[in-house]
Amino acid sequence: MTTATHRVLEIRGNADDVNLAQILIDQTIANQPKVEKVEINIPNSATGRVIGMGGENLRVMQTSSKCRIHVDRDGADAGDKNEASAPIRM
Repeated sequence: MTTATHRVLEIRGNADDVNLAQILIDQTIANQPKVEKVEINIPNSATGRVIGMGGENLRVMQTSSKCRIHVDRDGADAGDKNEASAPIRM
């Protein structure tokens, strides 16, 4: 049964091949790296500097860190730009 956290995977073949496939799948899942998720807030006034011209700074940070970094476009609140902040998810 497919749920929000799991999917059905069906293996078909002769018994030995099915057993091998199941072992390979189990090994793949066991060796999957754990993904951390961090959200930080940065001042809106620093958002442009973090992103860089055409996203260049973000690309460099993502390449160097081997992480995906997303700056929330809707993070700006009304009021003083130095007071508001934009969330960054890593």
